[in-house]
Amino acid sequence: MANSSISKNDQRTAIAVFAYNRPKKLEACLESLLRSEESEQLDIWIFQDGEKSGFQDVNHHKTTEVIKGFTKIRDIHFQQAKENLGLQDSIVAGINQVFQEIGRAH
Repeated sequence: MANSSISKNDQRTAIAVFAYNRPKKLEACLESLLRSEESEQLDIWIFQDGEKSGFQDVNHHKTTEVIKGFTKIRDIHFQQAKENLGLQDSIVAGINQVFQEIGRAH
């Protein structure tokens, strides 16, 4: 749960990124976030939906590698679904997890 006594200057901004089979766009997004002036204040969460049943996509694996590369240079929360949830369920699950972990919205 969030500590309500945290000063305004100590609060971080949670950013949820939802990734699925777009490794180059994800890489550009993460590079942009890390170049921002306030990147040190960002609490980045990446949620990757699982592969579709019976279908192996090389872009899914490339997307995973992009994420793992960024987690080596920065503390990033990474959650990979074991199965394909679909866009809506993936986003709802990810947002719920962020709120459960940080306990607040700004």
